[in-house]
Amino acid sequence: MYDPDGRVANSATPPVLPDGVHGCFVDHDDNVWIGGNGDAIVQKYSHDLGTLLLQIGEKGQFDTDDGTIDGEPNNSSHTLLNRPADIAVDPDNDHVYIADGYGNRRVVVFDKDGDFLRQWVCRTLADAETGEPGRFFQVVHGVNIGNDGLVCVNDRKGDRIQVFEKDGAFVRNIWINRGFLLDDPNSPGTSWDIAFSKGRDQRLLYVTDGEEQLLWTVNHADGETLDSYGVPGHLAGETIGGRRVQKFEVVGRGK
Repeated sequence: MYDPDGRVANSATPPVLPDGVHGCFVDHDDNVWIGGNGDAIVQKYSHDLGTLLLQIGEKGQFDTDDGTIDGEPNNSSHTLLNRPADIAVDPDNDHVYIADGYGNRRVVVFDKDGDFLRQWVCRTLADAETGEPGRFFQVVHGVNIGNDGLVCVNDRKGDRIQVFEKDGAFVRNIWINRGFLLDDPNSPGTSWDIAFSKGRDQRLLYVTDGEEQLLWTVNHADGETLDSYGVPGHLAGETIGGRRVQKFEVVGRGK
């Protein structure tokens, strides 16, 4: 953990962490949630990381046909995961939304005790390109819940954010510079993660794009792309491959 000036405030190494830590979320009670896209678990820790409060999934046991990381994904288990990418917790009822998205291609929801509630899953590239709702092409990479109660899911290689009701009912697509997969099937995609702007209406979405190393600014209400920032590189203000955190001030369009 870091303070606002970037100094280390706390660190811990719990005895059992997910492999390939990927996705970190601090909930409304200041608990810390961690997933791992090289593993099959999501863990909930106390704020000081000293106490493991809950684990969803079983370490090393994947939701695949043979239970291994190399097996064919099932997209169906009520207890196992398959390389989860991100976590969000609903402050209204403590439901846990997991982007189970590097092995499986689904959003899966559990209650506060880790019991399965519901899911929605993927289909094909054709579905992604036509905007078929609720069908993720490959990497279900991010999940966030807005103040409006809608669930925003980053369909990374589908170049879009899919917006859902909490029960999984599809609302709309927000496209992020779509079309890279048509030219390059190995494209990592443009829709990696989002953050909401401040304010009750969260007027803007900030979308990270690992394909182009950009940060997109998107109108939350209608999905219009307003601006982008960034170029590949290692200098301040440039991005390439992650491995650092940069903080920017929003100017021009309001906060």
